[in-house]
Amino acid sequence: MAILPLYHNDSELCERLNLHAERLKDIFVRTIAGKHPARPSEITDAQYRSCREFLSYFAGERRTGDNTGGRDLRGYICTLNYDMLLYWTSMHDRLIHHDNEGNPSIITLEALQHDDGFRSPEDEPEAEYVTWDGEEAYNQCIYYLHGALHLYDYGSRLQKLCWERSGGKPLIDQIRQSLDDGRFPLFVSEGHTDEKFERIRHSGYLHTGLRKFRGACNTQNHTLFIFGHSLAENDAHIFRQISKGRLRSLYVSLYGDPDSEGNLAIRRRAELIAGQRSERYPLEVTFYDAASANVWGN
Repeated sequence: MAILPLYHNDSELCERLNLHAERLKDIFVRTIAGKHPARPSEITDAQYRSCREFLSYFAGERRTGDNTGGRDLRGYICTLNYDMLLYWTSMHDRLIHHDNEGNPSIITLEALQHDDGFRSPEDEPEAEYVTWDGEEAYNQCIYYLHGALHLYDYGSRLQKLCWERSGGKPLIDQIRQSLDDGRFPLFVSEGHTDEKFERIRHSGYLHTGLRKFRGACNTQNHTLFIFGHSLAENDAHIFRQISKGRLRSLYVSLYGDPDSEGNLAIRRRAELIAGQRSERYPLEVTFYDAASANVWGN
């Protein structure tokens, strides 16, 4: 829109196109963020605590220590969701508790390994964002395999919006401001699995995440837990890493009646993944009740 006046002197057309562009921005923002909490405070402490307990099985400090022979058993957390809930939960490590007399005290929750590879930019240490540097993110253990609402391509940098650095600015406001500044969220919106794979290949961040997931799937003593995904065909580029891999155990969540039409489809897809394995590296698939994970509490 910025260069249109250079090629066309119809001011009414330019104004109308700019208006349409602004309306499209509003639709975009409200579509991707409309069902998402605007502030971390809209999630209760009890919900955060429950979610952190779930995540601690994979990234908690208790997975390394004397009872493990000193081995670090913490794993990777890979998500296909675009939302900020994982980010907010990983940062929410303290709760305010009030006793029977109303006196407040701070409860520190179990620490989680939640390095997502983003760091303060060297040239702007007080910026409202942090940037990803794949060459320095040695300990990264959280990967947004399809991008996320708070990750933005901006020139040669990939930036992450930060709640605490923005002064508590609501999500919708942050997204809108980013669009106005010419920054666009990094997420895979293509529909077909081949189109998604091509999008991933052209992003250093996304491709690094896929390679890390592939490496985890290719390690025999690893176990993979899948929560809240239907194993749909449009994400086959993700799940074929499992069928091509060597990990021995796969746990897949089912929500509700295990014999419902949707759950039967998930079971068939999981069994198909296992059936594509070579005889040398068999895959054992176990289904579990998603409600039993109690991710957000009762």
